[in-house]
Amino acid sequence: SNFTGLINPIILFSSIRYLLTGIYPVTFNWKKKVFGAYLCALVKKTKANTVISYKGAFSIFFGVLANNFPDKNFIGIAWAQVQQRILNRTTLSHNIKYFVFGDYDVKAYESIGHKKENLIPVGGLIGCYYKTVISNNDVSNKLDFCIVSQVVDMWFEDGIDKMPGRENGKKLFDTMMDYFVRYLKDNKHKNYKIVVALRPQDKALTKGQYEENYFREYLKGFDYDIIQNKPMEFSTYQAMDESEVIINHYSTSCFEALSWDKKILFCQFYDYPKFPLPEDLFWKVTEPNYKKFKEQLDHLIKMNQKDYIESISSNKKKYCKMDIDNPAHEIIKGIINSTR
Repeated sequence: SNFTGLINPIILFSSIRYLLTGIYPVTFNWKKKVFGAYLCALVKKTKANTVISYKGAFSIFFGVLANNFPDKNFIGIAWAQVQQRILNRTTLSHNIKYFVFGDYDVKAYESIGHKKENLIPVGGLIGCYYKTVISNNDVSNKLDFCIVSQVVDMWFEDGIDKMPGRENGKKLFDTMMDYFVRYLKDNKHKNYKIVVALRPQDKALTKGQYEENYFREYLKGFDYDIIQNKPMEFSTYQAMDESEVIINHYSTSCFEALSWDKKILFCQFYDYPKFPLPEDLFWKVTEPNYKKFKEQLDHLIKMNQKDYIESISSNKKKYCKMDIDNPAHEIIKGIINSTR
């Protein structure tokens, strides 16, 4: 939202009213109150009885709006698995329904006071939509490995974003790629086919060039392809769908693919408080040890699908509860229709 709406006298006066009488967290400074008041004025003007948010569902302002409009319905759709820093932004409110990934998220929300009846585990919205609407569910695996990138261009730039947490992320991903390339060299006679699914970058700046060069340097001499991130083409989801084994550090899309029964290896060799791996994930490597990395990949490649599905049965429901016969978008659509 921008502030061009303040040109409208009705929105301007409504904003002033909510600035003076609105309900805000005690931690809000005057700037946040001004922005919150402006959002309240916009919602008031729409006269809508339901407010829906996807990425904004993790914003503290979503809760501010809900508390200022207790007679409206608020639907917050989680775009990622919840973490503590995200939970800290949520606001307790009786009129928000949160659609979350799995039972893990439900318990996390409950731990800070959210009511269980307002927490609905449905899996990931995009992953469910892709798998039930876009994907050919009989797709045969065309590729051996998919690397889901979490490389950010700012790793390679000087400035404010060159902070210890990001440096640790780069170290972690470097280790994963070092081990993966070593694995490819150890098995060069197998001629593995690899795809790298790039992440979204700030297209106005570096356009992901550092990220692409990073993988080209690592995979030089191997049979690989790099897929540009095209959200409306579901590029990452398709790359995962067509691969036998997916390797990643910690990607929301991989938890979604886990609910499709895809073989996935999570790699977090060092502490990463920003996105810590759940302790009970079955297929993961959590220490810098090539032997363990190799053993896990070997097991995943050789394991038949039935045994693999059995090994992840508890993880699926807990971390991404997708029902292929009643996917997230259909459940959410039903709830929205019921509020009309």
